[in-house]
Amino acid sequence: MNSLARQHSPFAATRRRLLLMNLLVVSAMIGVMAVAVYAWEARITDQQITQDVMARAGHDTARNVLLVSPGGGSTSHEGSDTAELYEPSSPNVFTVVLNGQGKVISDPGNVRALGLPDMRSARPVLAGAADHALVTVGDDTRAFRLYTVAIREDGKVVGVVQTGMSLESRSRHLHGLLVTLLVVGLGMLALTALVSLFLADRALAPTREAYERERRFVAAASHELRTPLAIMRSQAELVARHLRRPALANDAAATNSQRELADDVDEITDEVDYMARLVRDLLTLARPDDERDLAEMSPVDLWAIVENGVTKVRPQAEERGLSLTLAESTAEQAPLMVRGDADRLRQLLLILLENALAYTPAGGAITITVEGDEPMARRPKAVLRVDDSGKGIAPKDLPHIFEPFYRADRARAHGDHTSSGLGLALAQNIAHA
Repeated sequence: MNSLARQHSPFAATRRRLLLMNLLVVSAMIGVMAVAVYAWEARITDQQITQDVMARAGHDTARNVLLVSPGGGSTSHEGSDTAELYEPSSPNVFTVVLNGQGKVISDPGNVRALGLPDMRSARPVLAGAADHALVTVGDDTRAFRLYTVAIREDGKVVGVVQTGMSLESRSRHLHGLLVTLLVVGLGMLALTALVSLFLADRALAPTREAYERERRFVAAASHELRTPLAIMRSQAELVARHLRRPALANDAAATNSQRELADDVDEITDEVDYMARLVRDLLTLARPDDERDLAEMSPVDLWAIVENGVTKVRPQAEERGLSLTLAESTAEQAPLMVRGDADRLRQLLLILLENALAYTPAGGAITITVEGDEPMARRPKAVLRVDDSGKGIAPKDLPHIFEPFYRADRARAHGDHTSSGLGLALAQNIAHA
């Protein structure tokens, strides 16, 4: 029961908002930090790969100059199909040497089986248009970082050395980093959620305690008021009946005086009835939300409830010069069975009708419509709608109309309207239940 009460507590929405706000803020911070870490690591990794291939090219240039024959022929270091194939998954650097005609004369890693060397980046260096070239070739499945540098003899380009490294290990490293960041981020969010719930409960504890004290006070006060109000009403009725007893025939003045006093007592009785209704509504609102939701749910005919409620209210509407009708589609409707509490649904309808009566000027119209889905619908639902031709509710009042004791512009009310401002709050509670 405690968990149910907390779930339906008026502070549950505030608790959820605090949790959501904290999660959004922490998610944004973790996201920004993860992107920064990933971008920084990718940049550092790229720089390291570039340094490795450039250092290897500088190391091999002096040695490989000796491998280039003056006529451009091959040497004993020329690659062959039987050479050990370079493994793209390794972080090793491979070297390929080309002579002045662009012919491979050294390929220890047999990278020609992988579609290398890259002649597009090598040709400008062979032609002397550039001293070196740094490119990335390949696609998402297999990419290489290549560095091509010229080999010169007596100032003349006699060949090039192209060093390179597969980016597969880089992709694998960054993917692992991404998974780690994701796991850490989700863990941080879970931890944040737990901490936020704890802190939200701590922060709301004083407010919740004050609210509970106020609720208990209202419930106790309302309960204590019921007995004296009942006594006052019974005594007022006795006095009114006594005053209306026939007086002596020769004492007409006393008879008139008694009738006036009886009318005054009737007004007292009406006010006591109003206070009794107010106390009853206060008791309903003072109950915990979980108790309010425990309505007696059973199959009821919503159409019958509406028809009965309209019949009861129609005399008041006619007395105020208002037209109260059921929509044509509703008037021809068969019994509409819904699962609910008949008494509370009737109370909900009367609240809506009394509100429409109070805020519709004479000569206006009030229309009630009941609509329901087919019984075999996937999620059948019923809709009860009360429309009136009144002025309506000002936009500034809309966010507050379900607050207890909130009253919009009283000048819009017509006739004798003594609403306490609890009707729509009760209507909302019934609808939620």
